[in-house]
Amino acid sequence: MNGAHTPNVNITQNGEVSYSAIPTMPSSTHSSNQMSLSQGIGQMSMTDVNLEQALDRIQELHRENNELRDYLKDNNEKMKLQYQNLSEWKEKIRVNNARNKEKFDQTKEVVQTMTRENAELKAQVSAKATELQQLQRSVVEMDSDLRSKQEALTELRKTVEEMRQSTGGQAGGRSPDFLDAVLVNHDSGETAAIKKENVLLKTQISELENKVKQFRENNDSLMRDLDSYKTVKQELQENNAKLERENTELGQRIEGLLNENKGMKSETRMLRNRVEEVEQQMSRVQASAVSTEEDRKTQAEVWKSDFDAERDSRERLHAEKSQLENELKQLQLRNQQLLDEMENFSKRQFQEMQQRHANQGFQHSLQQHLRVGQQNHGSPYQPPTYTTQSYPGPAAGAGAVYDNRSTNMTMGQSHGGSQEGEELQQFECPKCNQTCPDMDTLQIHVLDCIDQDMT
Repeated sequence: MNGAHTPNVNITQNGEVSYSAIPTMPSSTHSSNQMSLSQGIGQMSMTDVNLEQALDRIQELHRENNELRDYLKDNNEKMKLQYQNLSEWKEKIRVNNARNKEKFDQTKEVVQTMTRENAELKAQVSAKATELQQLQRSVVEMDSDLRSKQEALTELRKTVEEMRQSTGGQAGGRSPDFLDAVLVNHDSGETAAIKKENVLLKTQISELENKVKQFRENNDSLMRDLDSYKTVKQELQENNAKLERENTELGQRIEGLLNENKGMKSETRMLRNRVEEVEQQMSRVQASAVSTEEDRKTQAEVWKSDFDAERDSRERLHAEKSQLENELKQLQLRNQQLLDEMENFSKRQFQEMQQRHANQGFQHSLQQHLRVGQQNHGSPYQPPTYTTQSYPGPAAGAGAVYDNRSTNMTMGQSHGGSQEGEELQQFECPKCNQTCPDMDTLQIHVLDCIDQDMT
């Protein structure tokens, strides 16, 4: 088809899904759609409604396609980030395991070396202890031999003494001395040899005791080192167990991420199928739009002619409206001028009335004016009476002042400002019967009422 375009779906090795741009509608179709939408006011048929629905559907499909594309892009970015984090965690765990394994092997080798040295030292200590026991037994035997020889020497002396006593003086005085000397020499030689051997044995025993003491100290030091290495070994075993647990947890997490990745892939396949369906719908809609293009062009020409006629009529109406607005503005200006003239005229009338009010005959002329107003409006006027207080007169030059008296006075009587006991007049409008406090206020109110009747 001419107007149908199918976007390409590309899947990379990393699992990313990319889409080629979906082409827009042809320029002629788009311009005709815009023309039909702008010029079809008030004359839409069933085909126009279908066309508008088709355009709305195309826009909706474009929007859904863009949303799906953005969703897939975000999903791929998240999966890539999770895979990168997972790779970093695996590398970190591998490095930690290698480091801990190296430390554990070194510690194990040191412990084995110390164990062998300890066993050798124990064997040496055991041999030295056996040798010491043998030397001690030799010393004991030599002591017992020495005691036995001393006992034999004592018995020999006793025997010699007995022989000396038994022989008496038969042998002469030289034989006993000779025997004593022989015995003494023999005894002293054996004693010296025994003492010398005893000293030698004591020296060897002392040396062996020192060696045993040194071996014990070395053994204690080695035992302490062995205990410290056992502690280090236990810590390393605990760290190894902890790392194994972390490795197990990470393995479980990796398995969960892999399952989630599988779910994402299945969801991606579903979204891809959805995109294909949307593209098929777009192709069908564009095909239907292309098939009805000629009809819409004809309708657009009809709408254009109607629109031109309507535009001409609107231009005429606009020209007439502009002319009427100009006339209205001129009439408003003329009306404003008349209002200004009326206002100036009212002001002049008011000034003239104030000037007339300064004269003593102003009250009589005002009474006649009020009578004329009653005749024109047909409203009889019955002036009521009321009690008033003194008010200053409107004209300061006349020197007239109203007295503070409570009297009754009608509008028909004349005003005499110099007479005492004159009744005060009640100031009331003959048209609307509004009561005013003084003559000036009444004059202004009467002029306003007359102006309202004139307008």
